[in-house]
Amino acid sequence: MSVSDIQPAWNTTTLSKSDSATFATTRAVLVIVGGAVKVGYPDGTTDTFTNLAAGWHPLRINMLYSTGTDAGVEMHGAY
Repeated sequence: MSVSDIQPAWNTTTLSKSDSATFATTRAVLVIVGGAVKVGYPDGTTDTFTNLAAGWHPLRINMLYSTGTDAGVEMHGAY
C-alpha cells in the first residue's frame, strides 16, 4: 500500500458501461441509482452484486459491464 492509496479522492466521473473497455482504477464508487451491477477488477476478476444500494462503496474497479448491470444503474468513480 502506498500513500496515494490512502489519500482522499479529488475527482469523480460518470462510469460508462462496456463489456470490453476499461477505465482508470477507482478509489471508490458512488452509486446514484442502484440495482444489479457487474464490475471488473484490475487483476481480471469480476463480481456481480444483485442489489447494490445507492451510496459510497470502497470498490477499486476498472470495468463496469453492460451485460449483468441493470439499464438504470448510474455510478461515478472517485479518483
